[in-house]
Amino acid sequence: MHRSLPIITTTTRSRNNPGDTYIGVGLQWLVEQVTGSDTPWFLVNKFDREQFAEAIPEMQRAGIALYAGTPQYNRFSDWKFWYDDELWRKHINPAGVPVAVFAGGAGHPHADISPAKFARELSEDRKTRKIMKQRAKNALCFTVRDPHSAAFLERMEIEHHYLPCSATFSGHYYRVTPRVQKGRVAIVSAKPTFVHGESPEDVIARFLSIHEAVREEGFSPVMVCHNVQGYMAYRDLLPQQEVFYSNDYHPLLKFYATCEGIVSARLHATLPAFGIGSVTRLVNISIDVRGNAVEALGLPNLRYGDADAATVVGKLKHGVIDSEFRARQLESTAAKYGAVISEVLRKVEWPGLS
Repeated sequence: MHRSLPIITTTTRSRNNPGDTYIGVGLQWLVEQVTGSDTPWFLVNKFDREQFAEAIPEMQRAGIALYAGTPQYNRFSDWKFWYDDELWRKHINPAGVPVAVFAGGAGHPHADISPAKFARELSEDRKTRKIMKQRAKNALCFTVRDPHSAAFLERMEIEHHYLPCSATFSGHYYRVTPRVQKGRVAIVSAKPTFVHGESPEDVIARFLSIHEAVREEGFSPVMVCHNVQGYMAYRDLLPQQEVFYSNDYHPLLKFYATCEGIVSARLHATLPAFGIGSVTRLVNISIDVRGNAVEALGLPNLRYGDADAATVVGKLKHGVIDSEFRARQLESTAAKYGAVISEVLRKVEWPGLS
């Protein structure tokens, strides 16, 4: 019997957050290191209730589904989406589909909350505990990408693996290779409306000041936008050659391959750029707890409040990434994922495994 391999992810390449795409395709590359490049993928859209329901028979036929990326682990009494709860309660669990959950991350507006406090806040929330028990019912595994998520699952007594985010390997899936333009530095702004306690105007002003300071140090900065809102904020404030935006996420990856450096308030700019291997200078800026996931790879990380132009430029100038360090981190991470993926697929007797 033929079996395709379902992966619950985003099926768009032009809307939503490019990070969802990068998490999914990075996981596909990691899985193919175990199953082979001819893996028959079946993409399942987690953002569309109707399409998801229609995909349940294929997931049952496969005997497994992979879940790439979110759900984030947050206090669900504060906020939740349909795929946090209803997806599991109305579809996955009644159908009895075994699910391997990969690259889950924490969600909290404050980057400096401790893992212990984060875990305590979530585990003491009744709705959060209920939803997590639903997810664990048919789970084959959980991997998490940050210490906050790991602390939470530990407190919930849910077995898990702490691994860097699969988006690190998104460039591998698209076969993107470095073609560096000397001196080019990507400045990846936070979404202006998305920084807790900061006005959009102040966010824009901060990243423009970083952009100018990087230029004054002799680099060639380019403001890179991950969504149309960011593009509209900067397109009339900088020369055309100093702004880059595409709603096709493959060209976005290819652009990162041209960069010698990156200053990024987007986790899923920092990680793909590091994984591609182009950037030798890297500064990540955490606007909330999600950005702390770079620390799983040992990458430099600044809290938003500390990311003034002078501090950022200082770290950019002196924080050179060693190529051997990068190679070790990528090789080790891929091997750890491979071990988890192999164990999961053997549980469901996936064909072709040695």
